[in-house]
Amino acid sequence: MFKKMMTAAVAALCCIAPVSCEKSAENSEVSASVEIPEEGVGDVVEPETGSEEFDLGNYRMSHNGIKLYYDDADVPTDLMLVLEKYFTSYEKHDFETYKTCVFPGYTEKMDSYLQKEYEYDVNTSFEKQCDNIKDMAGDEYTITRIRAVPAEEGDPEKFFSYLNDIFETDYYKEVQENSDKLHDLMFYVMAEVNGEEVLIIEDYEIVFAEKDGAFYTFG
Repeated sequence: MFKKMMTAAVAALCCIAPVSCEKSAENSEVSASVEIPEEGVGDVVEPETGSEEFDLGNYRMSHNGIKLYYDDADVPTDLMLVLEKYFTSYEKHDFETYKTCVFPGYTEKMDSYLQKEYEYDVNTSFEKQCDNIKDMAGDEYTITRIRAVPAEEGDPEKFFSYLNDIFETDYYKEVQENSDKLHDLMFYVMAEVNGEEVLIIEDYEIVFAEKDGAFYTFG
């Protein structure tokens, strides 16, 4: 069974039950049988009762083979795919893909702040975050599962307070005025590290802005 990692970065998965560290033949067969459109997700997979993944709940498989746990009544599928792309950009050190996931103008504002305060650019900051996530995983990693749920006590205005300060503007108001809707979520990320599946990010808040059917995050 999945061993609970007793560290701040890799902790017990409180809302997703423990799973096997090794991929079973059953799971591989289920994954292989799912029809997955390019840049999309497959149909809902319901793990067999009593199987290793039953307690994890239903999921959809992305085209990249990542298992996405979400309720599309609460979290739009396209948002979930951007969340996946956002984290795989860190895994792959893909700065160009990362830029497509963040709110228009965000990288320019962050770049100005970083140049002023730390004398390095947003690309360098991105690489630092890539290294930080690798350190959280403990080694090279491959993302295997992502779960997202609405934040029960989410407060988007509070979430943006830090960005308001560093950008020296009411950035929250700017985002509101240029978005159709804000989505406040909590997310979890699991990855394969040295042949074992571990939780590398647990119970973190993230906000997405929705505009004309597209989704963008901040960070």
